[in-house]
Amino acid sequence: MADNALKILAAGGVGALIAALLSKNASASTGSGDIFHLDEEAMATLIGLLQSAQETNEKLAVIEARLGLGGLKNPVGVIIDVIRPLAIGEGKQLVSYDIPYDMKLLVKALPTNAGNIQLGYSKTSAESPLASYPLTRNESIAIKVARASALWICTPAGPLTDGVVMIAEQD
Repeated sequence: MADNALKILAAGGVGALIAALLSKNASASTGSGDIFHLDEEAMATLIGLLQSAQETNEKLAVIEARLGLGGLKNPVGVIIDVIRPLAIGEGKQLVSYDIPYDMKLLVKALPTNAGNIQLGYSKTSAESPLASYPLTRNESIAIKVARASALWICTPAGPLTDGVVMIAEQD
């Protein structure tokens, strides 16, 4: 990450340097061994750009270290839990697990279900066929939520053995 940012910064710095040098008093020389003669203002601009690039690279390295961005890593764990409603037609809240940022909770209807499972954002919505999302046998949906307990399920007609399995990666 810091390498890419530095390359972008360097490319921008080169463009800024060229623009700065073109606007300053600079001349090329081939006979004395010097490549450029810069006035003090142009030299100060050049030094400032180079120092700014170095400082920015150092700040990016600190931020990267603090955020733990030393490369892409797989989650260290996973939560798998089977949830079954307690009564036919009555909503049941999913277990309260935290879902890490930028990961999804997978809710999958059990392959042995006799009927549909209704998925909702509240007890009332899960119990209503008009306000819930129906999951047929073995169907799944992945949802970005902060906590699994934001979702509810209901089995409107099937046996109490109907349910869902929820799967979430964990940092």
